[in-house]
Amino acid sequence: MALDDAARSYAGRLQTLRRRAEFQRLRGGVRWAGQAFVLEGKARLDQTGISGTRFGFTITKKIGKAHERNRMRRRLSHALRVVQIPTSLGNWDCVIVARRAALDLPFDALIKDFDVAIARLARSSAGRPTAPVSVKSPVGQSAVDVRKAEP
Repeated sequence: MALDDAARSYAGRLQTLRRRAEFQRLRGGVRWAGQAFVLEGKARLDQTGISGTRFGFTITKKIGKAHERNRMRRRLSHALRVVQIPTSLGNWDCVIVARRAALDLPFDALIKDFDVAIARLARSSAGRPTAPVSVKSPVGQSAVDVRKAEP
């Protein structure tokens, strides 16, 4: 499936996350996992003059050497610029965690994965309140203990 130039336009420079605290705030948000990357996002509650969807990229050293990580980052950011971002995600921050497949996956498949992931975020943003809702278990209750009993 070839990329149709008439159907997609290049969005230009992405607004990116820079500080560690911005990345950490997104933990536990809406998550979509694909073959080449994991996308996690949350709505921004503070409206301090920031407009538009912001993206951050996380590519760990364990998935490749520097030149491979740089190539993954370039491929992911370029594919993201080609994808149409819905206006409902205008006040969202998203983190893209790269997987090794981002290096070898055909570019059209990468774009298709981003289309699906962004659609998932848009669906969740439509029915989600502006304040985050915590679904953590109460303190003192633990998960099921799966350790084997000593004979």
